[in-house]
Amino acid sequence: MVAAVREVLGSEVLQGTGELGGGLISEGEVFLTDVGKVFIKWNRKEKALDMYKGETAGLQQLGASGVVRVPEPLAAVELPGGGAALVLEYLPMKDLRHHSLNLARQLARLHLQNPLATTHPGGSRVGHGDARSTFVPHFGFHSPTPCGYILQDNTWCDDWQTFFSRKLQQQIAMIETEASIRGSRGAGVVVETSDTNASLLRGRGGASLALARRPMDGKLGRDSARASPL
Repeated sequence: MVAAVREVLGSEVLQGTGELGGGLISEGEVFLTDVGKVFIKWNRKEKALDMYKGETAGLQQLGASGVVRVPEPLAAVELPGGGAALVLEYLPMKDLRHHSLNLARQLARLHLQNPLATTHPGGSRVGHGDARSTFVPHFGFHSPTPCGYILQDNTWCDDWQTFFSRKLQQQIAMIETEASIRGSRGAGVVVETSDTNASLLRGRGGASLALARRPMDGKLGRDSARASPL
């Protein structure tokens, strides 16, 4: 890994400091380079590069907002033998308990950006232009983004119900596939859109999201009936 990352960065030095910061998905460590410290996270799974490219796109968009401080992504590197690494700007981490209120305010401002923006003729999309001043009349993102190992489907939609159900369905389908491989005969979950007005997730035109349960073995039974809307 060190040789591949060093080549991409053009750094003669790439030395681990022993400051570790890994999690459930990736391993991570602070490294010294010719120009100072960087944080590198890596994962040896097959689609790790796609995962890190999605994370890069998300961090770039958050950074462009100017609202909340995030580490700048420096490079996503494919590793020999499989997997990938993501090189990030090093930010010294501190106890955030005394800054939680400020972070909450920044996140609130971040979510208010689009409603408060000036409508752009013909519309625009996040990741294509200045997100701080351009209204985005659609739901989605210009790149798949990871939720753990899962690359989320962010295809642009005109309504949030379709976007949200598509995003959830992809994750649920993976869970069902893994459970089926293990021989599970429990009930699966399907995310679908419906026209009922009873759902708390109701949007424009009365469309809403509902969860339905179905047996994985295909047999009809109690769990095959559509559950009450959320």
